[in-house]
Amino acid sequence: MVAVAASVDSPLLDTRPAGAPAEPPFVAALLEWVRRSFFNQSPEFRDDPTTVQGTYGVVTGQIGAVDPEGDRIFYKVVKGPQHGTVTIDPQTGTFTYTPDLDFAQAGGTDTFVVRVTDNIFSLRDLVRRDHGNPRAGISLHVESILPSGERFIVPLPDDILQPQNAVFTADGTGLVFRATPQGGTRSEIYRVNLDGTGLACLTLGLAPEVTVNLSKPFVFDDGNRVLLSAGTQSDTGGETAEHYILECAGGVSSCGVGSALLKINVPTAVAPGVTVVQKQRELRVAPDGEHVGFTQLLAAGPATQLVASVGTLQRTETGYDVVDARAVYVGGELKNFTQDGSGVIVTDFSGKYEAGNADNVLVDLRTGQVSRLTANLDYDESVDMSPNGEWLAVGSSRTKDYLTPMSQIVRPTFVPAYVVFPTFQAKKGTLNEAWVVSREDELNRENGLFLGDPTGAYNSVPVANWSPDGTSVAFWERSTTDPTDTRLVVAELRNIDGGTMPAGNATPDTSSWAPALATVVPKATPLEPAREGRVGGRAEVTTTKVGNITTTTVTYVDFEDEAGMILNGTETTTNNPSLTNITYTANIVVSGADGSDRGYLRASNVTIANQLSMTGTIESSLDGNHLTMGTPA
Repeated sequence: MVAVAASVDSPLLDTRPAGAPAEPPFVAALLEWVRRSFFNQSPEFRDDPTTVQGTYGVVTGQIGAVDPEGDRIFYKVVKGPQHGTVTIDPQTGTFTYTPDLDFAQAGGTDTFVVRVTDNIFSLRDLVRRDHGNPRAGISLHVESILPSGERFIVPLPDDILQPQNAVFTADGTGLVFRATPQGGTRSEIYRVNLDGTGLACLTLGLAPEVTVNLSKPFVFDDGNRVLLSAGTQSDTGGETAEHYILECAGGVSSCGVGSALLKINVPTAVAPGVTVVQKQRELRVAPDGEHVGFTQLLAAGPATQLVASVGTLQRTETGYDVVDARAVYVGGELKNFTQDGSGVIVTDFSGKYEAGNADNVLVDLRTGQVSRLTANLDYDESVDMSPNGEWLAVGSSRTKDYLTPMSQIVRPTFVPAYVVFPTFQAKKGTLNEAWVVSREDELNRENGLFLGDPTGAYNSVPVANWSPDGTSVAFWERSTTDPTDTRLVVAELRNIDGGTMPAGNATPDTSSWAPALATVVPKATPLEPAREGRVGGRAEVTTTKVGNITTTTVTYVDFEDEAGMILNGTETTTNNPSLTNITYTANIVVSGADGSDRGYLRASNVTIANQLSMTGTIESSLDGNHLTMGTPA
């Protein structure tokens, strides 16, 4: 059969000697008809389609089919995909595959079948299995559209001990971090490329009179300076770290001859009757490089408060002074600036939005307006905002249920049952695991994406830091069994658009609304007054005072701030004026809108000493989620 086909086909091949006369038009047309009718060659699939995955998992591509004779090809889907839909342009072979939502979120491989034809009938097609219209299964791999992160550990030599405090360089090509050289007498500040190459100590030999550890670097956007701390900061006041600016001659990539480590002097002038308990907590540099944010612990009478301020950096011959400091928030610790410099992020530990919770607020430096930034019912502290301001890298204990035994029964802070700081002390080192979450999801109490060690062998430690291009987050981790075992981590993000740094980053003038720091007299954090529930019911508050002991009781009568969470019962605290001795009792029942039993909150004579330790147990239950906190008496 092959031989016959060859003998018939051979006249169709132009085997005439060069220069031989051409066939007459009629003969050529006849031969072409014979070839088309008996020996037309069908289209062929040559290559796998080229594809691009876009938003929501939609895949576009081009079928790789050709016709050996250059005939026009037509495409048709003859079997659709199992997990989505596909449309195809019948003339070009360009297709669009749209996965079902569940499949797009899970990711995986889906297949559809395409037939190609040149619409030319050939007798030879009668004996072909595909009748001259070949088919092919087109397999597509869909990457999950859910946010995800791929972690890697930055490799470092063995003689670089206890690396910590990783932040990106201004150009995003490397990290600046703290570590101790083997045999060194203090920790130093280093720079390294993300692949572990280019390691350089930026502070070695600088300011030998500074014998304490150098740590917590933050790189200025100019790429030439680094803000850092020296010494140890006490969690409870008193001891404080100093802060310095490392001026790198030749930039942070080299920090060559002529570099200097210069001390920052923060203002300590205060209003009459005010005492500086701690003159500076962690400083943060504004994106414009001309301002810094800092926090002081100030006391006036029985009240002691964290006061967050923003001031101007002024270069002197020997260092930097912070001048024109303005108090932008009383009752919280300044943690960061927004990437455009228009706001600061402050952690409020007092239960500003829910009793027993710690959350971050955003202070608009243009107006002083305060808005909620984090809303998880567990501990949230350090936050770094993505370059486009739409995502948050949060240090949080979400999913660990450290504060939720108190906060899952959602209600305002009517009584000063301050459990946050005792919890901080009890859970120190595990509170600030690294998470990434969109601002919208955060306010809806979604947890977001966990970036920490999935095995649980290491705890991530703040502050997580965004890369300038918004594609990665850097942080560090400590072993749960060996505190000297630390490592630097970079998480490369997928399906998270962190954007790029804004063009403008000037720090607004706050003088129209923020008082000068030297005039601030701290007062006790105000408690929520008696009021109606946002949905229904009422909370009544009574206060009595015997000597210097104050007793505050809130009585809930069908109180409903969140729809379907109806509270009845009481909470009571007794405390001294400085709130260093608090006793807390609670007996609240929770029901649903239909009257069903949803849970409770109970506590009996729980004592909170110096807001640092707690004796006694607080327990709550909500829809079967039973939680406890504290130490049994």
